[in-house]
Amino acid sequence: MRLILACAVSLFLCINAHAAVQIEGNPTITETDAATIKNIPDSVTDLFHQKGGRILYVSAPLEHRYEDFGYTVYGLYHAPTHRIYIRNGAEVGGIVAHELAHFLWCETRPSWAADVRARFTDPEEFAETYCDYCRFGGTDAAIESIHMTAEKLLERGK
Repeated sequence: MRLILACAVSLFLCINAHAAVQIEGNPTITETDAATIKNIPDSVTDLFHQKGGRILYVSAPLEHRYEDFGYTVYGLYHAPTHRIYIRNGAEVGGIVAHELAHFLWCETRPSWAADVRARFTDPEEFAETYCDYCRFGGTDAAIESIHMTAEKLLERGK
């Protein structure tokens, strides 16, 4: 009975977190995860899905999936297949935001304004900044311009 209740609560939080974020597998979604995911705009997740993106929750280690990182990996974005892998034990909301930032970097960066490109010169730094933006629900003109770029690309693809 507890297991069924826990699964129902996780599913409820996931559905309420963001209708467009679909995670395949059985992640435990905390209220913090749900709040972070809720701050990811539909334009980002819709563009991700339009490109064939999938988010997969896995129990296997990710360290050697595509290269040897030399440290424990809890999330991974594989650009050629538009796959995000999240390893069990990860902070799901933060990992989703971080890995979607890598997707944004790859898909929208060529269309960024020069001042935005100058501000974000490192993909890992951008992913951390974007993750914090989603975690804390902040306002950031540069990130909001990237969201507008995602929205424009989404519209072109329809």
